[in-house]
Amino acid sequence: MRTPLGGGTIVSAYLIDRIVVRLGVVFERLPFTPNQVTLMSAAVGVAAGILFIFDQWLAGAISVFASMVLDGLDGEVARRKNMKSKYGAFLDTMLDRVVDTTVVLGVAYSSAQIYGDTAWIIGFLAAVYACVLSSYTRKLVAIATGTEPTWLDEKPKFTDGRDVRLLIITLGALGNLFVDWSALASVAIVLALSLSKFVIRLFIYRDKLE
Repeated sequence: MRTPLGGGTIVSAYLIDRIVVRLGVVFERLPFTPNQVTLMSAAVGVAAGILFIFDQWLAGAISVFASMVLDGLDGEVARRKNMKSKYGAFLDTMLDRVVDTTVVLGVAYSSAQIYGDTAWIIGFLAAVYACVLSSYTRKLVAIATGTEPTWLDEKPKFTDGRDVRLLIITLGALGNLFVDWSALASVAIVLALSLSKFVIRLFIYRDKLE
């Protein structure tokens, strides 16, 4: 299994990548393009958000995880079939934001039936910070410095990567099968994690960007 470069997360290194590599062997023989796999990932992810709206927590959690795997699989298929493209990277990034926002707001909508405006506020802020600002600032630093934002080491770590955020929400959705605050709590954790990383980046990359 490939070891993620600096900035890779423990979730991708020890969970998602293991599944993706095995599925890559299968999909290499199937007539799917990387962009088609990207669209599959987006469709399944949006379906997860809709399932959360209807309190289908188990099905929603499974769908989020499946979307995570497919999101990694499109790159694996592109490498195996030598079909990498700038448009593919663009499509993947844009649809990731759609999925992230839909999943978070799906949790917020369902939780609002119990917690009212509090759930909507937490959900909206999480959607903005986790799904937009965190990823957006990462891309900005990559463009400005010519490198991906990382810590000094190249070991997989627990950070605010998209796979980490979605796994937290997946676990929260599963927890909602037992307690009705679990999913909303997971979104709040994602909000805190992404907001803290957003602030940290402002200081870590200040010298590089000046």
